[in-house]
Amino acid sequence: MEFSELNYVSFEHIFVKCCNGCVVTGLDRPKVTKTDAQYVDWFILLPAIMDENERMEYLGADYQKITKDTLNAMRKGRVRREYIDALFWKDDAVEIVFQHFLEKVPQAIVGANRKRIVEELWSVIQKDIIIPEKRRLDFEYRKDVALSEIETMKRLPDDSPVMPEWFCEFLAAAFVFAMNREKLLSDELQLSPSVVQVIKDLEEGKTVFLNALLDSMADAITDGEPDENNNRVMKAVNDSDYSEDDFRYFALKLIGLHPKLDEDHSSKFFAIRTFAMNLDESRLVSEAGLDAVDALYEKYNIARNERTSMMIDPNVNDASYSFTFGDGKRMKVELHGNPDGTTRVNVIGKEDS
Repeated sequence: MEFSELNYVSFEHIFVKCCNGCVVTGLDRPKVTKTDAQYVDWFILLPAIMDENERMEYLGADYQKITKDTLNAMRKGRVRREYIDALFWKDDAVEIVFQHFLEKVPQAIVGANRKRIVEELWSVIQKDIIIPEKRRLDFEYRKDVALSEIETMKRLPDDSPVMPEWFCEFLAAAFVFAMNREKLLSDELQLSPSVVQVIKDLEEGKTVFLNALLDSMADAITDGEPDENNNRVMKAVNDSDYSEDDFRYFALKLIGLHPKLDEDHSSKFFAIRTFAMNLDESRLVSEAGLDAVDALYEKYNIARNERTSMMIDPNVNDASYSFTFGDGKRMKVELHGNPDGTTRVNVIGKEDS
């Protein structure tokens, strides 16, 4: 299963898959049990943020107050427990989870699977393009030192008392983010009030300002006036009053909310999604390779045969370019330099092969 967003579903799935040791239950009479998903959830993941009073209240004396059916629904993203989510808002959440993981994780994830889980979570983080750059760099630092520690520990004897602290630190930081994702993003992203308000309205079933925002954001990413066929040139960089976070957040949220749009605003939303994807594609290719771009297409809900890109020399006054979409359709683009320094662009469908 491929994931492109660091949330509870992706973290839990990868964590359970990489558990190849045993789970220490942590009951009054500790025992060891197998690493089935429900035991990992009950004894490692859910109590990671809880003190003893919270654990008794929310998980019960046997840790199993949350049923197997509820755990299954949680790991599929169908249900959440808000009272557990709220616990991860603690200021020292990463430290609390780290101390818990240090007790539980070294027995649960052993050998080559320690490197495997770090690399799989890092792959998700790279593909999760809405994570702010500062936080992504922090994850990258934690990932690097965790992998270095894992390599060092390979050379130590099996009975060495050294604990995989940086490994558990990386997992703790990733898990706290996964559990606290929406709150952290709302606190850290550079979002315009208008974008925040429209998304909030949509989540409440209101669309009164949606079309106006689509108009404004579409204007912000295109140059010049439309030609007689309503074609406009999309900008290569963001020089608008909207932040890059605005375009990403708006595009990804709107995809999930599925509002009904007329043909004109549906076209504008496609342009905004394409622009947001363009912002992310070059960095993702250089950091995670071409395979990561497949996740990008899926995340922005854009088919490969719906999108093509051209690099055009701004010093060229008159030129024509031909290209073929993934579905075989051929197109021709003509550029004509105007005396006032602007460029006229014509997009022409081609029937010939």
